[in-house]
Amino acid sequence: MIKVATYNIKNSSQTDAELDNWSYRRPNILALIKKQDWDVFGLQEVMADQRADLIQALGADYQLVGAVRDDSASGEYNPVLFKKDRFEELQQDTFWLSATPAVMSRTASWEAACFRIATWVRLRDRQTQQELLFINTHLDHVSPTAREKGAQVIADFIGQQSDRNIFLTGDCNAEADEPFYQILTAQLQDVRRTVPHRVGPLKTCSSEDFTTHFDAATWVSIDYIFASTAVQATRVAVLTDRFHERFMSDHFPVTADVTLA
Repeated sequence: MIKVATYNIKNSSQTDAELDNWSYRRPNILALIKKQDWDVFGLQEVMADQRADLIQALGADYQLVGAVRDDSASGEYNPVLFKKDRFEELQQDTFWLSATPAVMSRTASWEAACFRIATWVRLRDRQTQQELLFINTHLDHVSPTAREKGAQVIADFIGQQSDRNIFLTGDCNAEADEPFYQILTAQLQDVRRTVPHRVGPLKTCSSEDFTTHFDAATWVSIDYIFASTAVQATRVAVLTDRFHERFMSDHFPVTADVTLA
């Protein structure tokens, strides 16, 4: 069994509420990651300072892979982190969700608000010698067209691979009624829908609200763990840990216990 997860940790830009700034949230998010002891996981909205903090705090145990999505001062990463003692890295790369995936780019006609990427790593389990392909992404928050086209770029990439154990994690910025979801689930299972045991709320994002009110009308379910059908998920949890009566991000971590084929 391995533990996989996805978590949008919210970027380190200044926020209106002081307690929601990264300097306050950082120790608690790092403590949560250590407590959960995930084997391999994807993060979203990671800025350069947060990437440095993650490497400093977790680097003894985890390897972080992934390129920045653009060359601006506010460029973000969608890194994948995996346990060094559990996995051997075989290959890794990042591609852009655009008409030219191999170069830093975005396609104007898709009307994406940001450059968007998918970072992937192929790993070998040192215990079992089983291999897995883990992909992490963050679809556009404005354009449904960009989400659909970006999902197709990812689906095309997956279709070119021969791996039995494939994972796709990410903040897709939309519910399952959009075309991106049908594109991805044509190849992969949404483990929250197929798992026999689910813990926590159905929603995964509080819509930019860090306070701990549970107004279901404002929450959305936009964070996903997809996996190839050969993978068996036994448990999925949405975690709502908090500190000072506030959530650590406007998103909640989604974690899954899975068995490889």
